[in-house]
Amino acid sequence: MTVNKRRKSSRQRASMTHGHGHQNRGKGRSGGHGNAGGGKFAHSKKRSFPAHHLGRPVGFISKGYKKDITLTIRDLETMLPKFEAEGIAKQSGSAWDIDLTKTKFTKLLSSGKATKKMKVKVSSASKGCAEKLKTAGGELVQ
Repeated sequence: MTVNKRRKSSRQRASMTHGHGHQNRGKGRSGGHGNAGGGKFAHSKKRSFPAHHLGRPVGFISKGYKKDITLTIRDLETMLPKFEAEGIAKQSGSAWDIDLTKTKFTKLLSSGKATKKMKVKVSSASKGCAEKLKTAGGELVQ
């Protein structure tokens, strides 16, 4: 004859953890009130924080706003062979004629050393960039 088995919960009365050890008692796995003790499970609470804590922009950003895509003098000199193959740069004598308006780059920065004589056409550039190009014997056309 079969006997009806009692529920597990009724057999574990007076047991503090009901067979789950220490991780499953009280408030579950949160570890306390608020953001305390989240550990691996804190991802569910991230949306309650302000967005600037997560590296996202906060506030209104105009759709017409375009961030400058920059290029340094150092990178420009390393990319000269590529630009020459694409027809963006031409070497005339000892000087280079470079038209960056045909590329995605909108601003030229002064990081690096200008070792070649370059005439660069770009939509915007930093002050230091113009000085470095002049000291190398080149010029900046905006």
